[in-house]
Order: sequence, then C-alpha cells, then structure tokens
Amino acid sequence: ILGKVTRLQYLQAANNNLSFVPEDGLKELSSIQSLDLSGNSLTEVNFTALQSSFNLTTLNLTGNAISNVNDSAFVNTTLHSLYLSLNLLSDVPSAALEKVNSTLEIL
Repeated sequence: ILGKVTRLQYLQAANNNLSFVPEDGLKELSSIQSLDLSGNSLTEVNFTALQSSFNLTTLNLTGNAISNVNDSAFVNTTLHSLYLSLNLLSDVPSAALEKVNSTLEIL
C-alpha cells in the first residue's frame, strides 16, 4: 500500500500496536520527512527500512518497548529530531548516533 504514495511527507502511525516495521515497509517513501511510530509495541530500532529515507528529519519512537538500537539504524537519514523516551533503553550506542551527529538537534 505505502509503495504507491511515493511523495508522502508525513506519516502518523502512532498507537497502532505495531510490533515491527517490515524491512521493505518504507522503502518507497523516499520523500518522507516526519514519521511518528509512537505508542506502538516496537522492540528495536533496526530499520533497514529507513535507509532510503534521505529526507527524514523527525522520527518519533516514544512509548514503545524498544530495548535495542542497531548501530546502523539511522544511516542515510538527516534526522534533526529523534524521540526515544518511554522505552526500555539503558543506552543508545554512540555508533548509531554517529550517523546523525551533524544534523541531530533534539534527542
């Protein structure tokens, strides 16, 4: 379904009880700027799905069950705002944030 809306810029998918994001689930959304996945049941940030999201500036993952952020989770993004509060994280690997170090303004 999402593959047919390639010019989509804002996607609000909060509070949908999502437990994962399919690897190719966001592949065609190269124009996406803001993605809200808050209030779901996601357990990790291992989004190879985000790797074609060159325009993604805001990612809201608040209120999930995320306990792990993969080192390559934010490769090819230009995140300005990353929301990870209310998860099960004890830390976020510096290697993951290194990918957005020059653009990230809000964490």
